[in-house]
Amino acid sequence: MRFVFLLLALITTTVVWGQPNGNVSQKIEKIKIFLDCDDCDFVYFRNNLQFVDFVRDARLADVHVMVVEQQTAGRGTEYRLNFIGQNQFEEINFQLITVSSANETDVLVWDRLMKKLKTGLMPFITESNAYNNVEISYIASSVDSLSLITIDTWNFWVFRMQVGTDLELEERQGEFAFEGGFEADRITEKFKFRSEISYEIDVENFEDDGETITSRREEAEVETEFIFSLNPRWSVGLFTEAYMSTFLNYEFAHEFNGAIEYNIFPWDVSDKKIFTLAYHLNSNYFQYNEKTIFGKTREWVPSQSVRLQLVLRQPWGEISNTIQASNFFHDFSKNRISIDTDFSVQVAKGLFVYTNIYFNIINDQIYLPAGDASLEEILLRQRQLATGYSFWGRAGIRYTFGSFYNNIVNQRL
Repeated sequence: MRFVFLLLALITTTVVWGQPNGNVSQKIEKIKIFLDCDDCDFVYFRNNLQFVDFVRDARLADVHVMVVEQQTAGRGTEYRLNFIGQNQFEEINFQLITVSSANETDVLVWDRLMKKLKTGLMPFITESNAYNNVEISYIASSVDSLSLITIDTWNFWVFRMQVGTDLELEERQGEFAFEGGFEADRITEKFKFRSEISYEIDVENFEDDGETITSRREEAEVETEFIFSLNPRWSVGLFTEAYMSTFLNYEFAHEFNGAIEYNIFPWDVSDKKIFTLAYHLNSNYFQYNEKTIFGKTREWVPSQSVRLQLVLRQPWGEISNTIQASNFFHDFSKNRISIDTDFSVQVAKGLFVYTNIYFNIINDQIYLPAGDASLEEILLRQRQLATGYSFWGRAGIRYTFGSFYNNIVNQRL
């Protein structure tokens, strides 16, 4: 009898647990998001988005929010928030845009992003139990928005001034640096004008056995560019630049060039992909501080350059590659090839590979002064040395594993 009772109890329990409960929702408790954003303070966003779970890897998320930044004409920032659904949300994929001004503080920018982020997450939140605790509010404005007319009293002009110093002192050495600059920009959809004036000086003093050794480097530059948009893919530009540099032996230099550029992709998708080919035709006048290794104190030399650039910003990472080749017309052996590679790619869950490489093959140093550099000039980097190449690079891998939840905020100590 006892055996029969235990058997009936087991069958009853199995039936009760095996039957679906019509009152229990099949929705997930919280959606899991991966916030892919360089300008975002994650402490701020975790504290203000309690209705989602943050995860440490895009492949663990229900929603991958990829934020792409681009500078605006007024030196503000355009943020494009790409909401990429995964798992049960793989058919949901859209974009929201917000723009911050150059005068906004970080907190104002985060508030702006937070509002767009909450709005964009709503289609996903409705499919989770967290939606039961969500309230939507609206603050009515006392001003009729239809009556507002935007008037730009500056007519797209943006100006910026900058002055700064750097001072470092020790008993036997010291350094003083000063830099200043002024910029004027006017950028519209069809036309871009930019002009910049800059000046920089760096003076270092060292004492050795009662002798003072001084290193001085000075640079100044005036640069202007006019760029015209011909259609969604073609652009042309005019560039002019005047400058001096004690490091590069230029007492005065002037460059004027025209350029044409073609983008395989239309520019309205530049937040995701760019593939451009550009050609520059240059007129160069150089006046030197010291006679060069070719016996020149001044010269006019035309040149040309071609540049190929590829930029991809995708959920799996970002790739930026630029290859540029240039040469002087009077001697094609005086040339340079530059390669600039920067990528960070997720190759597996939690595993990222990154690298930055900048490499130059240099055969165009026509500005080098005649004679050997002194030991002081070499050690204090007071002048450019002859070289056939330059290289800078870094590479590595990053692997994260363990708990994939990333919600906790703890900033103690």
